[in-house]
Amino acid sequence: MKAKYVSIFFALAFASVSCKVNDIGLYSDENPRIEFAGLVTYTFSDDEYLNAHILGGEEYSEVKFTARLIGYFLEAPRTFAVTSEPIASAFNPVFRFDNPYTFPAEQSEYAAAFRVRCPEREDVSTRETTNTGQAYIVYDNSSAYQQFGEGRVENLACRVDVVLQIYPTDWNSAFWGSYSTSKYLLMMETFEAVHGDIQQTAGNKTRIREAYAAYKSANGPLYGDDGASETEISFPD
Repeated sequence: MKAKYVSIFFALAFASVSCKVNDIGLYSDENPRIEFAGLVTYTFSDDEYLNAHILGGEEYSEVKFTARLIGYFLEAPRTFAVTSEPIASAFNPVFRFDNPYTFPAEQSEYAAAFRVRCPEREDVSTRETTNTGQAYIVYDNSSAYQQFGEGRVENLACRVDVVLQIYPTDWNSAFWGSYSTSKYLLMMETFEAVHGDIQQTAGNKTRIREAYAAYKSANGPLYGDDGASETEISFPD
């Protein structure tokens, strides 16, 4: 009886090893295969928005996605290329890629850098509502740089989530009044600075009131966020 159980054990062990070898062999033919590992999320801050859209500075921030090799390590580096595909979402994020990328030998994963453009003001999130722009990164199999076959179907796209959240955690409601994204955007445009760098002086309060009066005269009033969307912004005396 013991011999029977021992035979069954070795048979199962052999079957398990065989499955693992076959699983690797499935992806270790003449053309190594590649896929993505995980998703990417990036949240832009008020500093980044100020620099990109008010001060005329760098509009793109560097982010990384992870490419993963299927099968055995490469004996020599190989190149690959990626592109993007849109997803129905709050807005369409804009990417820049550094094609071609080079996957190094003797590594199972490679962190590849790309750049994401700071979203526009109409894409900003509020404190209660997060507006997320989404797109896929996919391998560009039409590129001459693509020296890999496709990996597993479920990992052939990397979703990228992009958010613009400008709310400053140190917002001073006693001095500036209730927070709203439209109020803060006006302040950043007026002072060319973020909240923490705007001096809380009587002169600056007068200046922002005058700036809002001029804006309102030309464009109409600004309103609060979410539940206060019908309440016009104001600045305390």
